[in-house]
Amino acid sequence: MRADISDLLRAYIERCKIALNAKEDLKPFEWFKAIWRERKWDLLHLRCIQPRPRKAFLEVTLRLFLGMSTQVLFHRTDAVIDQLTERLAESEPVLYRLTALFAVYTFFTTQPEIEGTNLYRMPYIPLPIGDKIHSF
Repeated sequence: MRADISDLLRAYIERCKIALNAKEDLKPFEWFKAIWRERKWDLLHLRCIQPRPRKAFLEVTLRLFLGMSTQVLFHRTDAVIDQLTERLAESEPVLYRLTALFAVYTFFTTQPEIEGTNLYRMPYIPLPIGDKIHSF
């Protein structure tokens, strides 16, 4: 999944470069959503529908999106790669942080809600602050 996330990041950055070079109107989230759909990320929620494993799947997926970073992009294996919010760190380029934010937001807000089923929905985005996980 990390390779797929790196591919998503690269595709979005490439799209931004093309748009900026062509002097297109800025529509960063629209560009991201188009790439999300083109690459079938909108089907990701169907990957796991059983209640117990679904909770873990959602947590890990959000963690991976929050961890999108230059370490992932360049396939480094530093210990930093395991930090939950490295992608959102101020030391990361703004475009990488923006992509991570778009990915987390899109994944979280597109969780299916099917009436009459017990399909688990993540009620919050777990973010670490210090050594504790907080929900926002």
